[in-house]
Amino acid sequence: KVPADAARSRRYYAQAWAFFQFMLTERSESLRNYLHQIAMLPAGQRSPMVLLREFTTAFGPSEEIEGPWNLFLDRQARQAQTSVDSASPTIQK
Repeated sequence: KVPADAARSRRYYAQAWAFFQFMLTERSESLRNYLHQIAMLPAGQRSPMVLLREFTTAFGPSEEIEGPWNLFLDRQARQAQTSVDSASPTIQK
């Protein structure tokens, strides 16, 4: 479901974007195979259990993804902070 409030929607969008970026950069072959597999499926809705099984088959259990995902987020946060720091003007006395 899409949340009604804009702030929550932006946060969910950012999380989804970051996770896709993680999969694209860190597990590109698995992502490519997963997208190919789901593109071959007939149109229609699938149950949450089926979606979870498809995801786990393609990428492994969530416990195996969580550590690399957190490292990716840490790297992204450090890079963003470095960009902010380098863009900030320095004040000289």
